[in-house]
Amino acid sequence: MLERLTMLNTRLCRTAILLALAISPIVTASAWGAIGIDATAFGNQGAAKTTVTTSSFSTLSPNELLLAFISADQASSSATTVTNITGGGLMWVLVERTNKQLGTAEIWRAFAPSALTGVTVTAALSQSVCSSITVMSFTGVDTTGTNGIGAIGALGTNNANPGLPTASLVTTRNGSLVLGVGNDWDNAIVRTVGAWQSLVHQYFPPVGDTYWVQMESGPTLSSGTTVTINDTAPAADRYNLSIVEVLAAAGGGTTGTISGTKPVRDGKRSDGTVAAGNHADRHGNCGDKRELYVLKRREWNLHPAARRDRIYV
Repeated sequence: MLERLTMLNTRLCRTAILLALAISPIVTASAWGAIGIDATAFGNQGAAKTTVTTSSFSTLSPNELLLAFISADQASSSATTVTNITGGGLMWVLVERTNKQLGTAEIWRAFAPSALTGVTVTAALSQSVCSSITVMSFTGVDTTGTNGIGAIGALGTNNANPGLPTASLVTTRNGSLVLGVGNDWDNAIVRTVGAWQSLVHQYFPPVGDTYWVQMESGPTLSSGTTVTINDTAPAADRYNLSIVEVLAAAGGGTTGTISGTKPVRDGKRSDGTVAAGNHADRHGNCGDKRELYVLKRREWNLHPAARRDRIYV
C-alpha cells in the first residue's frame, strides 16, 4: 500500500511540475552577446618621463575594443593629463578623465577591425611624471559607430581627499562589463577591492603613489543596474577614480538565460510568482530529478562553476 501511494505521489508531482513549466515560459532579457577579454598588457614608468608604454601584445580576433587605463603622478601646480595615445595604427579617443585630486586617472578607447600582432601602446603625458598604463582588448562588443564608440556605455567619476575610492554608474545594456582606473597620490598601499570585483593591475612607483585598475568579476546581467567600483581600504588617502561600462554586441553569444521554461522552486517561479503545483521536495518524492539553475544577476555565465543556486524538478 505504501509503495502504491509513493508511486501515485510521484506521478501527481511530475504532472503538476509539467503543468507549471508549460504555463510559465521564461521571460528572457534582450539577447546580447557575451563580452570576453582577449589581450591584457601593462607598462610601468618608475622614473619621471612624459611617456609610458605597454609591453608588446597581440589580439586573436577582428573587431575588438581596446581600452587604455592610465594612472599618473603630478609634479607641478597644473593638473596632469594624457595628451595623446598611439599604438597599433589605431585612432585613440578619450573616454573619461578624473584629475580633481593630484595626479590623473584616465580611460581611452580604440577599435581594431583586424587582429593585431606584436604591438605596443604609448601614452603621452602633459608633464614628466611616474605613471602606469594597462591596455585590455575585448571581444563580443558592440561594433557600431566609429573608433569603438558603440561599445561604450555609461561613465562614472569620483574623487576625494581623503576617502574610500568609490564610483558608480547605472548600466545601459544587459550583459555589460564595468571597469575602473584610479590613482592615489599619497601612499603606496595595496587596494582591498569591493565585493564581486578583481584587481587587474597595481603598481607602486618609487615616489610612493599607487596606480591601479580593477573591474567587475563578471558582466552585469540586467540594464538599469547600479554598479559600484570601490575599495574597502585604504580610507585615509586622496584618490581619483574613473569607470566605464563596456557594451555587449546585439544578438548571439550567451544571454544568461536557460531556453525553454522557467525554473520553479517551492511552488514559486524564480521571479516569485506562484506556479501550479508544488516543487519537488528534497526527500525524493518526485522520483527522477534533473537539475536546473536559478541564474542570479552575477551568475549569468552558463559555465557550471558559475552557478551556485541550484534547484531540482
